[in-house]
Amino acid sequence: MDWISAARHRRTGFVQPCRALWSFVGYRALLKVCPNENVLGPAAAAAARPHSERAAASLLASATGQRPKSGAAGRRRKGAEAIDRVLERYAATVGVEVHVQLATRTKAYCGCSCEQAPGPNTHICPVCTGQPGTLPALNQNVVELAVKAGLALHCRIALRTKFDRKNYFYADTPKNYQISQYDMPIAENGYLELPSSGKRVHIRRAHMEEDSAKMFHSQTAEEEPDEIPGQDPGAHEAKYSLIDHNRAGVPLLEIVTGPDMESGAEAAAFGEELQRVLRYAAISDCNMQDGSLRVDVNVSIRPRGLSGVRSDDALGTKVELKNLNSFNAIERAVDYEILRQAAMLDGNGTVRQETRLWDEREQATKVLRIKEGASDYRYFPEPDIPPILLEQAQVDAWKASLPELPAEKRLRYTSALGLTPYDAGVLTAEPATAFFFEDTVGHLAVEGLDPRMLIDRAKAAANWITGDIAALIKQKPQARSIQETALTPSVLAELILLIEDGTISGKIAKEILPELMEEPCSSVRDLVEKQGKTQIRSESVIADLIRQVMREHPENVQAYRQGKTKLAGFFVGQVMKRGDGRLDPALTQRLVTELLSRDDSGES
Repeated sequence: MDWISAARHRRTGFVQPCRALWSFVGYRALLKVCPNENVLGPAAAAAARPHSERAAASLLASATGQRPKSGAAGRRRKGAEAIDRVLERYAATVGVEVHVQLATRTKAYCGCSCEQAPGPNTHICPVCTGQPGTLPALNQNVVELAVKAGLALHCRIALRTKFDRKNYFYADTPKNYQISQYDMPIAENGYLELPSSGKRVHIRRAHMEEDSAKMFHSQTAEEEPDEIPGQDPGAHEAKYSLIDHNRAGVPLLEIVTGPDMESGAEAAAFGEELQRVLRYAAISDCNMQDGSLRVDVNVSIRPRGLSGVRSDDALGTKVELKNLNSFNAIERAVDYEILRQAAMLDGNGTVRQETRLWDEREQATKVLRIKEGASDYRYFPEPDIPPILLEQAQVDAWKASLPELPAEKRLRYTSALGLTPYDAGVLTAEPATAFFFEDTVGHLAVEGLDPRMLIDRAKAAANWITGDIAALIKQKPQARSIQETALTPSVLAELILLIEDGTISGKIAKEILPELMEEPCSSVRDLVEKQGKTQIRSESVIADLIRQVMREHPENVQAYRQGKTKLAGFFVGQVMKRGDGRLDPALTQRLVTELLSRDDSGES
């Protein structure tokens, strides 16, 4: 491997490209590895920016009520209002390209592990580093997961498909080509429905391919490699670059939508729903922070006609946005880009076809590279992997193995269990939350139970999970989901039943909930009895407390009997305090009304 790894950086496993590699890869790869030769630095870019774009930046600042570099984090409301005004004059068109890392144990064409590596260039072999004479062997699980993803997105599955070579010369592509799919994707013509609006976003295609290696750009010759992964991927003034091939050959599914979305909010909603679908189907963990879900967005705008509709059938000039590391960033970047392009057109400028990076600190998009036209990747059929022939019976079996997906769960929760659309959405946001809720309802659904009672219990479970439990999880960084706490569905079900039969009050349940989430519990009833927190339902005990309060507040008793009946709430509150929250609320309310209505002094 000395033609690839002639230089290694000190004690690390990073590969530093050598002269022999440059001569093999060519000039375009040199530009990729030395970004300062290819992309203007911030100062140079500002100086070279056309006058019309500088004018557009000024217009954008006035439209959003922001200074050009002040950051938009605290100005989202004004920005949203500016978007509304712009969209009255321009129609925005948004499309998405998503790369999803498939949840396979090994890479797409070799046996190297896809797990997190202990160090750079440790999960590699001659195949995934592109050594001469090596041959790829297709991972069967890649095909299975790709087909399942297509089925989950309502796509047509190709029973006959093939792989193609996509040729391009970048230093992070060890073979100088990518094994991908061109004219015969594994899945096409599907859709994904946005949960909030019901709008269907067309899925044009989904195809299998492999990932490239990962590059880290240093700033100084003395910089340690362990500092490099924190670098901005758009670092412009790199002194040298290092390559980690652990990611090379990891299987990806690229999903391409139609230009069907019209705002940053819709693009973010699409990404969130796609993440949910693929997690439920166990296609990928879709963790954006780990790079297993990467979203690029294409944005263009065009003037509307006088009637408020599109003025013609041609799309505007497309700008691609990258470095979008969260759904919130997707929404803000798309909205910013719509405003930027509108300001350009309003200032008689021209929108260029280019790729821009989202700068989280500046809350702005910045030029990465200019696109003069479509890239010529010189696709041709991959000669080392034969065409894939699938049996319809196999596809049907994979379809039957898919679990209930988020949209189906939301519909069932609202129609069968009577939940609100909001609660159904929160419960299905993560598979772990939905599974916990359903297990809880299963413990509450005893044989012979009235269906209306089951609906009430399901609503109670939903309220606990989306309310108090969710709030406590947010307070504990070490617990990211309900399944990472000590609380179990059976314990939550018992808690709900104890409230229902009056053993404990809702207040007591809230008090013991943190303990139930911290420590395992075999019996909630034993716990509350041991702690003396069972609900007091003795009429004599409650009546004695009421009489004590009445003796201490004779003027309020007199006022109540003279017609100020709202004072009953005062007495209920005082009595409940004396009972430390253990008194039966309904019984206390009834007894307070009875005793206050008597004409005697309140003594028995």
